[in-house]
Amino acid sequence: MLLTINRFSAPHSQRIAQGLRSTGIVNLFNPSIQTSNDGFCVAFRGLAKGTSKPFQGFLARIDNETAQIGPVLNLTKLLEPEIGAPVCDPKLFRAGSRCWLTFNTGHFERPNRIYVAQVEPELGPLFLISFADRSEIEKNWAFFEHDGLLHALYSISPLIILRETMRENGVIHFHPLDATEKDNISGSNTFTGQPQLTIGTQLSALDSSGTLFGLISHRRHYLRGKRIYLGVPTTLHFERDGYRISTGKRTWTHSMRALLGSSTKHNPNLFSCTYFSGMTVIENKALVSYGINDVDFSLAEVPLTYWGKTDDMREKKGA
Repeated sequence: MLLTINRFSAPHSQRIAQGLRSTGIVNLFNPSIQTSNDGFCVAFRGLAKGTSKPFQGFLARIDNETAQIGPVLNLTKLLEPEIGAPVCDPKLFRAGSRCWLTFNTGHFERPNRIYVAQVEPELGPLFLISFADRSEIEKNWAFFEHDGLLHALYSISPLIILRETMRENGVIHFHPLDATEKDNISGSNTFTGQPQLTIGTQLSALDSSGTLFGLISHRRHYLRGKRIYLGVPTTLHFERDGYRISTGKRTWTHSMRALLGSSTKHNPNLFSCTYFSGMTVIENKALVSYGINDVDFSLAEVPLTYWGKTDDMREKKGA
């Protein structure tokens, strides 16, 4: 069943969207929103005034009342001299009590690189991510903290979860969860056949147990050889005998009009996309941010029932 998610637009998310539009960034898209200790952080892609492609990465801070967006930090301008490559696909997640940033170097090098860094109280030192069995081009890992260690959802199908094994000299090394845990994996979803889900947003804790996380994954369809991206609410469960992925019954698009694509095509292989890039939990809702066909963006406040949650959340935002 296809659901249009723009129906969940609310005054709170509209204020954030209006603030982002006031930043002066051209072609702002794929925002990733996350709670911070004094409000929200948002990472996104776009172009600073007077610049041209490739797109740049940015980071902005919003106060608790979503009344003011602070100075926008151009991540590409700041970090490219250090890493020698552009900042691509910036996304935010929480680890412990702080907000973190992750990004990659796109297709500008082979193999490319993935980095993470704290963003509060200020942007911290970069950590390079290391995984021996990685692909040449890596983009979307969903990072989260579990049992005091950084983990990453590396793949949904097949289900692969990585765990931090060591930090040294600015590098965080990852390894798949051990064979005993893997032997007990049970994967389940409500789709028939092979849905071919890929990672979209970062993971957000759905309760205080540290064992239940939600994200929005992407389901790809093809029309005349071009890709269509739709969202799927997805839940990661850590259990005594392993871990599993479950998905909702619906797929999401911003609107039926957005599903038809845009006349501007930054990616010639793309027909249309509602690209879910951010999710954070506030009270009993998920504040979701997403890009529309690589040319626009929106935010929505979605009930947690779409992730199978029926009880009140662990805490209220800012409590």
